[in-house]
Amino acid sequence: MNLSVATNWDPLWLDECLAIPQVEEVFGVMQKTPVGSGRPYFIIAEPGDCDVAATVKRVHAAGRRFNYLLNGPCMNNMEFDKAIHKQLIRHIEWLGEIGVDSVTVSIPYLIDIIKHRLPAMEVRVSVIAHVNSVQRAVLFENLGADSITLDFNVNRDFKLLGKIRRSVGCRLILVANDPCLYQCPFRYYHYNLLGHSTQPYNPLDGFYVDYCIVRCTIEKFTHPEEIIRSRWIRPEDTTRYEEVGIDAFKISGRRMSTRWLSNVTGAYAGRSYRGNLFDLLNCVSPGIDPDVRSPQYQRFLQQSEFLEREKLVRLGQLYPVKPYIDNEALDGFIDYFRNKNCLADCGECDYCRNVARRAIRLDRNEADIYVEALRELLHDLASSRLFEEPSPAGQKMGIVWQEGASSLLTGVMGKIPETFRDIACKTVSLRAEALALERNVETVGEEDVVQAFISETPAAFRDDLLLDLRARGILPEDWGQVP
Repeated sequence: MNLSVATNWDPLWLDECLAIPQVEEVFGVMQKTPVGSGRPYFIIAEPGDCDVAATVKRVHAAGRRFNYLLNGPCMNNMEFDKAIHKQLIRHIEWLGEIGVDSVTVSIPYLIDIIKHRLPAMEVRVSVIAHVNSVQRAVLFENLGADSITLDFNVNRDFKLLGKIRRSVGCRLILVANDPCLYQCPFRYYHYNLLGHSTQPYNPLDGFYVDYCIVRCTIEKFTHPEEIIRSRWIRPEDTTRYEEVGIDAFKISGRRMSTRWLSNVTGAYAGRSYRGNLFDLLNCVSPGIDPDVRSPQYQRFLQQSEFLEREKLVRLGQLYPVKPYIDNEALDGFIDYFRNKNCLADCGECDYCRNVARRAIRLDRNEADIYVEALRELLHDLASSRLFEEPSPAGQKMGIVWQEGASSLLTGVMGKIPETFRDIACKTVSLRAEALALERNVETVGEEDVVQAFISETPAAFRDDLLLDLRARGILPEDWGQVP
């Protein structure tokens, strides 16, 4: 088995990753580049030039290869602007100077540029280019592609995979743990949003609101069968793909923690996983997720001054719902697709719905609460309420904070991870002031702060919060569940 595995730029993960024999390649990209890439800037790490060069050197020392992502699907025609074009060429030449082995692209023009400037550099076509037919694969190979990451929508079309394999000589790669909706109507638009958000010349400096993720998440948790329809590949089923000629599997997750990447890569390297398959999927959901290594929500919020900020603050403090997908219940699951034409027959088939009933466990009440919060944000987007005059994030006009309440807020905030502290402070402040107004007073007291902390703290941090409040003597020892 050959794996292409994401780096989150954590040196500890790189050491662990390079010790796994099945990892033939590490891939990554800087936070912003002239081309952009397929992840938003505010949830990925921010390595400098020296960090990238050092990582490439370490990968080579371990006898592995490094793949650099220049896979944004659109440069807004800025590739034809003289100044930006020079930046692009300089960035590509720098990749050659530090020894990058291959570059992944979505824009065909970049293949010509790279092959002209750096003939020895291998070029890979990104999954974002949607290579989903024999003809498209052949045309990209004729352009000079050395490898192609096929459209994830074809991951279970074994007849097509076999025909593409017989039609091209370049390497073929599949993304193994992509949980996007099958035939997702938001996918093209989403990658354009992401690509532009990671380009340094973007007029919004990368800021955007992820409408696509909101829509996608609502769909998945309203109709759990969509999670099964998604084209992920189980670790146990990778041999079926090697049998039809797939050369390698890409493990996505460069925004994720080292713990998460270690778990996922180990599962695929061992071709087995006992537990929740959802833990292996690079699922992007709105909210604060401890598995995300470097969420930079503070910077994100600083760039949203022209929006109704309170709504974005509440979006940021959501804790994503995570269903349980019994991986062992999916043994033999892939066999159904060996001779199935999902593209034509999906509307007449209940296979994925029936599988979802037996393999997915989901707290329906928790999911409904989460979906309702997302529907509220979607309504604010559709009605343009999100673009109304921003409300202050804390300290509403006329509201006075008691000294004890302010001290309590500051003290408890010191226990919250620094990454989340700014957004947590804004969220709790807003809620405490709202609770005071609900009591028909304009003074925030300790009780308002306590209730705000309890209701607004994501589940991942709630136990530590309750322990801290009890230690301060302001929460009864026998206090039960969060209301």
